[in-house]
Amino acid sequence: MPFYRVELHTRLPVAEAVRRVASCTQRKPRLMEPFWSAFGTDDKKARYFAGEVTADAFSICRVIRYQNGFAPQIRGKVLPELGGSRIRLTMHLHPLAGLFMAFWLSMVGFMSVQMLAAPTGAGTGTLIPIGMFVFGVALTALAFYPEAIKAKNKLMSVLDAKTAPAGRVPTVSR
Repeated sequence: MPFYRVELHTRLPVAEAVRRVASCTQRKPRLMEPFWSAFGTDDKKARYFAGEVTADAFSICRVIRYQNGFAPQIRGKVLPELGGSRIRLTMHLHPLAGLFMAFWLSMVGFMSVQMLAAPTGAGTGTLIPIGMFVFGVALTALAFYPEAIKAKNKLMSVLDAKTAPAGRVPTVSR
């Protein structure tokens, strides 16, 4: 299943980095709020992310005006570092979307293997489950990764951050 991990570096101290993430994060919407917002009763102070922010971590997702069940869930950990902070971002599919896709892809994959292994050989009917498998993988990847990149770019602009260089950078012990 799609997974995206990146580390960002900012010159901001941990408290300021967390404050900036919190300033662009609203609480997660209640059950019927997305339904009512479709009728124009949504909050004019909508923010870019929804979720929870704690003293040194956050669990958020992008607020979008359209439905995308493959939008990434974002977890971030803000670590003190010499000259600023390091933000470790991990983005993954919503667990229910991941379970559904794992079930669907395993069933379609199983059908493909069974049809290919049949004594009658691989006919044109074999292409249908193979095409469904390829479609499922492409749909998941093409819906997840662009949203993950948009979220990363927005967090980079909010935190005035850059992608952290590979390797270990000394962190400040608490």
